[in-house]
Amino acid sequence: MAMLSACPDSKKADKLRASGRTSYDLEYLFNPWLSKARNCDPGRGPMEAIDSLIYLWIPLNGWMAQFIDSKVADVADSTLVAATGQDAALSTRFDEFMSSDDDFRRLTLQFQSFWPIFDSRFLEKQSIAPYGIQEDDSEEGGVLDRPGYRARCFSKSMGKKPPFRPRCYLDHQSSPLAKTTGGDPAEVPLTWSHTIEAIYQVRCSVFHGGKALSYSPEVARLPWLSFEILDRVWGEMYFPRAVA
Repeated sequence: MAMLSACPDSKKADKLRASGRTSYDLEYLFNPWLSKARNCDPGRGPMEAIDSLIYLWIPLNGWMAQFIDSKVADVADSTLVAATGQDAALSTRFDEFMSSDDDFRRLTLQFQSFWPIFDSRFLEKQSIAPYGIQEDDSEEGGVLDRPGYRARCFSKSMGKKPPFRPRCYLDHQSSPLAKTTGGDPAEVPLTWSHTIEAIYQVRCSVFHGGKALSYSPEVARLPWLSFEILDRVWGEMYFPRAVA
């Protein structure tokens, strides 16, 4: 199994570190978005879950742009996300939740079971329906289970950059047949860096084709799971919820 140091972008993000708290001015700008995100109710429909992630990502993106220490003027969002994934404070917070908060661990394990998260544009280009809808073309028929769905996606031409995140998913697989069988998400270390990378792919799918996430009840859970994890680890650290 590949080590964490073999993960893509680790060296590129090595000199980027999240740092500092927000100023009063930034809190003033960010808090309305946090309130909108936290007031969304997935019980009202899948678009509410999508909205919650969009509203939360706006202040996160602003925070990353302000507090990632970089000498590069124009840093790609994916690099900012990689840097945030290596932040010591956020990583520690994630690990503590995983070891002490049963609800958080349950949600995060459920999110991990969907890994890797495939790029919605790749799926559309390859005429692959969202998970939970894509039919099995074999004699058994029915709808593809998650391993079968991953295998279907891996069988397509992907180009130089893997159209999924965590991009190191296959690197962590112990079986040389992982592309054929779909591999096992549990073999990818459940770290903050891998988790926020997967959340970022959900975010990209939301921005590039969000409505498709509502077509399948299975996939519709992804934005809400992403929101819950991200708000606990980052949101509540820098913008604590008001105590009633």
